[in-house]
Amino acid sequence: MNGSCSNISIQDNLITGYTDMDIPTEDNSVIYCRNSASTNIEISGNRILHGSRGILMEGSNLSSGPLTSVLINKNHIEGFSYWGIEMKYLDNPVITGNTIISLESDISFTGGISVEFTRNSFDISGNQLIMSPTYLTVYGIQLGEINLVQSSVGYLRNNIVIHGDETNNYGLYIYKMDKSRIYNNSIHIYGTPGEYSACASFEAGDDPVWGYDNEFKCNILSNEADGYCLTYGDDAYNHQMLASSDYNDFFASGTDLFFFKFSYGIPTLNQWYNETGLDEHSFNYDPVFASDNDLHSNSEQDEYTYVAPIIKLEAYVYLEGPFNESGMKC
Repeated sequence: MNGSCSNISIQDNLITGYTDMDIPTEDNSVIYCRNSASTNIEISGNRILHGSRGILMEGSNLSSGPLTSVLINKNHIEGFSYWGIEMKYLDNPVITGNTIISLESDISFTGGISVEFTRNSFDISGNQLIMSPTYLTVYGIQLGEINLVQSSVGYLRNNIVIHGDETNNYGLYIYKMDKSRIYNNSIHIYGTPGEYSACASFEAGDDPVWGYDNEFKCNILSNEADGYCLTYGDDAYNHQMLASSDYNDFFASGTDLFFFKFSYGIPTLNQWYNETGLDEHSFNYDPVFASDNDLHSNSEQDEYTYVAPIIKLEAYVYLEGPFNESGMKC
C-alpha cells in the first residue's frame, strides 16, 4: 500500500514472506505500507510468517500525512527477522490481541512491536509476545518519539511479554513519550543471563520539547536472568518522565531491582522510593508464574495488594474479559 488508500480490510489470510534472513530490508516486509496517508486500514485474523517485518506501516509525515485509524488485531506473526510489527507517523493506531513469536534470528537485534511518532491516542493491549532468539539484543515493545495532543491519552495495557535465553533483553523500551497509561502488563525474563536485561526501561533525552505525564501502574516485572526489573535514565529522572508509578510487583533474581540514572543499582523498594518518590505501595514478591511461558500468577501476594481499592495485578488477557471503563483493574 502507498499513496492515500482508505477503507481497506485484510482479514483471515495466510501470508508468507521470504525466509532468507540475508534480505533484511524493509522491502522484504510481508505486509508493506510506506509513505502513505491512508485511513481506516484493518489487518485482522491473519497468519503472517517470515520476512524482515511481519507488518510495516509508515505514514508520510506526522503533521500532514499520517496513517490514520489503523487496526491490527488478532494476528499470529512469527518467523520475522527484525520486527513483528513496526509502525511510524500515526494517528490513533490500535494494536490488540496479536500473538508475536520470535525464536530465531541471525541479525543484531529483533523485536516484537515498535511504534514511533504518534499523535492523538494509541491503544496497544492484549498482545502476547514470546521472544527467545539467542545472542541478540531483543525488544518486546518499543515506543518512542510520541508527543500526544493535549486531550489525548495512549494506553499500553494488559500485554504479556516473555523473553529468554542469553539475549540482551528489554521487555518494554520507552523513550521520549508522554501522556501514556502503562497498566496491567506482565513481563517475564528468564533463562541463561545475557550481558544485560531489563523488564522495562525509560529514557527521556537530554532536551525534551514537551512535558511528561506517564503513569506506570499494576504491572508485574519479573527478571529471573539476573538483570533489572526497571531502568530509569538520568534524563528520565530529571524530566520526571514517570509522573506516577505504583502498585507494581518487582521481582529479580539478581542483586538489584532497579538501575538508576545509568549509574548505579538499587536493591530495595524502600531505597527506590526514597530516591525517586515512586512506588510507595508497590512490592517485591516472586509472582510464581505457572511456567516460563504461562504467566498466570500463583502468588497470593500478586492477586491483591492490601490497599483500597483492591488491585489485581496479573495480566488478564485470558482471565477476566474486557476492560472496565477506566481501562484497568486498578
